Amino acid sequence: MASSPRIVHIGGVHEEDHPNHPPRGSEDYYFLTWGSLIARRIAERYPSLEVETWGTDREWREPTAIRKHGVTAMLFPTRRPRPNPFLTQAMVDRLRQYAAESGLIVHLHCLHNPVVAYLSWALPQAKIIAQHHGDFPPRCTSARGLARSVIERLSFHRLSAATYLTARERDYLRRLIPEKKLHFLVAGADYEFFQPLSKEECRRALGLDLSRKYGLYVGKFYRLKAVDRMIEACRALAGRHDFQMVFVGGEDNAENDLFDAVVSSGCPNFRTQPWSRMPLFFGACDFLAHLGFRYNGFDTVCLESLAANRPVLTSYFNWLPYDWRDWGLPVRSEDDFTAACERMIGRFGSFEHCRETSARFASKQAIVDRIVGEIYGLPVQGA
Repeated sequence: MASSPRIVHIGGVHEEDHPNHPPRGSEDYYFLTWGSLIARRIAERYPSLEVETWGTDREWREPTAIRKHGVTAMLFPTRRPRPNPFLTQAMVDRLRQYAAESGLIVHLHCLHNPVVAYLSWALPQAKIIAQHHGDFPPRCTSARGLARSVIERLSFHRLSAATYLTARERDYLRRLIPEKKLHFLVAGADYEFFQPLSKEECRRALGLDLSRKYGLYVGKFYRLKAVDRMIEACRALAGRHDFQMVFVGGEDNAENDLFDAVVSSGCPNFRTQPWSRMPLFFGACDFLAHLGFRYNGFDTVCLESLAANRPVLTSYFNWLPYDWRDWGLPVRSEDDFTAACERMIGRFGSFEHCRETSARFASKQAIVDRIVGEIYGLPVQGA
């Protein structure tokens, strides 16, 4: 692959605003974003490719770079305040230099951001990839939304590829981009890290009842992901089943608007956990519950649950373009959640092969091969 193009992932703003984020200035701080994660995975599987990951920081003083994980990671200062801190002029200048020197693939980890349209015109000689991570299409209910919609209509056809995570996003993009350029793409799960574990041992480690049936929710304790519906289901099912939800990932702050409701529900609940402890929670529970009706993303936690050989109860199965029947059960609507949960309580043991049947679609290796082969148009391993 000596003549392969340089691949630059642009992942957004770096901030020291999360309990699990490394300190600003450390080497790991360069690898905070989804873009840097995917860049690392590509470099790991295809070490001959020249891969970089870029980000910005409002506190940074000058561009800096490190080499780690087979990836060149760069951070650029962005002025404060700035209308769009995702991209700086220094980044654009460097991209133009790269494009003039050799082939260039720019993999943007955003979709409905003005930088996507801008780079599609500013770098005509480069391949521009826009990956959807959950942002919404512009709404034409304001002058700004209308302007953004027009810009996307005039620009998106210039992209080499765009990805989507939801049926809503797919239907929107089909009006702007040829079907051959559209790809359903998730981040993928680490099937080596998430392995099937002993349910009994995991429950003992977490202090959970050994005989009770447990569903698992992972995320902030807020209405956006319908945690209120999950609490309602637990109350409704309490008289018929020895069942509880285990809630993981909440913090006592304004964003977690249902934190108090979760704590008072009587269900086991845990605050934000180190990623290294997450296999314990998947191993301890019988299935993962997930509702995606209120937002426009796809949670990787669903794939991690499958990797741990725990089925998923989710709204995603209403449209997912795979044969998911060995992976769990669908939730047809929010009103259906309690009944769907009861169905899963009686059937979770029948999905014992969800790990092996999902790996070829959802493992990080499978996702990287799709990115390199289908989206970048480069040779893949074993092809």
